Amino acid sequence: MSLNDVLTLVNKTFKPRRKVDFEDVGLHIELEPLTSLEEVKVTESVKDAEGAEYMEALRRNSLAFAIKQINDVNLDGETITYDSEGKKVTKSKFLYMQDYLGQWPSSILENLFGVFSNVVAETEDIITKKMKHEAFILSAPVAAEEPPKPGELRLVKEKDEPEDDAEVLRRRVEKEGTDAQARMDDTLAKAEEKKE
Repeated sequence: MSLNDVLTLVNKTFKPRRKVDFEDVGLHIELEPLTSLEEVKVTESVKDAEGAEYMEALRRNSLAFAIKQINDVNLDGETITYDSEGKKVTKSKFLYMQDYLGQWPSSILENLFGVFSNVVAETEDIITKKMKHEAFILSAPVAAEEPPKPGELRLVKEKDEPEDDAEVLRRRVEKEGTDAQARMDDTLAKAEEKKE
C-alpha cells in the first residue's frame, strides 16, 4: 500500500461528508471536517478577532473550507474561477468562500456550523473507537490494601518514611538546602563575632 493509498483510506474513513438540504428552496450543501492545514489557516485568520466578531469569523472561515458542494457546484478544489466584470478571475477557494459566505444571513451560517461541529464530533468518535494502541502508564495503580485477617501480623510503616523515590529526592533536596542555610548562618555569625 502506497502513501497515496493510505491518504485515500484516511480520507474515506475519517472525513465523512454530510449533506444539508433546504428542500423548499432547492438549496443543497455538502460539507466535511477540516484537514490539519485548513485548521491552521482558520486559526491564523481569526487570531486578531475578539468576542462576537471572533465567533462570526470562526464560523464563516471554518465553513469556507468545510463546504465542498453547493447545489451542482463542486468546491473540492484549491481555487475557484469566476466571472468578474466580464473577466475570468481565479481566487483561492478559502478567500472566495470567505467573501461569498459573508453575504449569507448569519442564522444560516450558525446552523451550518452546528452541522459542521456535529461532523467533527462524529469524526473524533470514529477515530477513538477504531484506534487501538498500547498506552504508556506512568505509574501502576495503587491496589487497595485489604484489612488484616484475624491473627495476621503486618509491618507497620512509619508515618515519616518516604513512600516513593520522588519523596526521597524531595527530602534530600530539603535537607541539603537546610544544611546550606545553617552553614551560611554559622559563617555570618562568625563574621559578626570577628567584627566585634
